[in-house]
Amino acid sequence: MVGVSNGERQGVTFVCSTIRGPYTFEEMCESVGNMWCKEQHHAKAIVCQKDPSAKPLYLGQNTIDYIEAHFQDIITESLLDGVFDEVKDYTCRAEVVEGDNSDNPMAAENQKKEEVKAEEDDDL
Repeated sequence: MVGVSNGERQGVTFVCSTIRGPYTFEEMCESVGNMWCKEQHHAKAIVCQKDPSAKPLYLGQNTIDYIEAHFQDIITESLLDGVFDEVKDYTCRAEVVEGDNSDNPMAAENQKKEEVKAEEDDDL
């Protein structure tokens, strides 16, 4: 999913009313690139997970900057993938930022249940 980045770019906050998705990789790149080209807003790319208590994952600032600068090339290469098979040497991997889960009420409930269970186990 993609939303407008808010606050510190390396942080985990975004403007919730701007969130859109879910996207495929190519759609995410297009959304991030268009957001920067047309609106001059940096994006926050959120990696969706099914586990409600999992820590949130976001693409890092450098990865978003790279996508903003090269989104057309990324999409074109993805569309042509396999047509011009050649081995590419990648110099870096996408950075993923992990939130601390402090504002997730689902995680807090699960942690309380785990603590109560651990105390009950200790009592046995």
